[in-house]
Amino acid sequence: MDPTVTNLLIAIASALIGGFLGHYLTKDRDTRMRKAILAREAEIRRREFRRIISRYRSRIERPATPDHAPEEPWPVFNEALTAIISEAAMCEGDFTDGKALDDAIRSAAALRKNDAESRMNKTQTPFRSILSDELARILNAAK
Repeated sequence: MDPTVTNLLIAIASALIGGFLGHYLTKDRDTRMRKAILAREAEIRRREFRRIISRYRSRIERPATPDHAPEEPWPVFNEALTAIISEAAMCEGDFTDGKALDDAIRSAAALRKNDAESRMNKTQTPFRSILSDELARILNAAK
């Protein structure tokens, strides 16, 4: 066989082997990188979810001061639930115990103003604390 043809065949075989070897070595790296990116994005969504809950909790808990008239807690609580439910849909599958989180959100969403007021009268707990505790229950489930 002609040496140029032999060299050409060796070069083609080497290129094919190099291509397959390169693909084999990098496919696992790509998979690991994709998983790392997805995990980082899930962590960002979880942090944003917890940030939203914490922000509304502080709005509900903030007391009256000489320069601040507090907001009515019930409308803030309802606004918080709307934001939490919509954000929870974005974070579905990101939390370790999704069922506990769903249960905490459903429990808070089922709370009626009359129920919270009767709980306030029974336990002598401030109304703001009752609503804040409901949000705290969601925050604790969001792990």
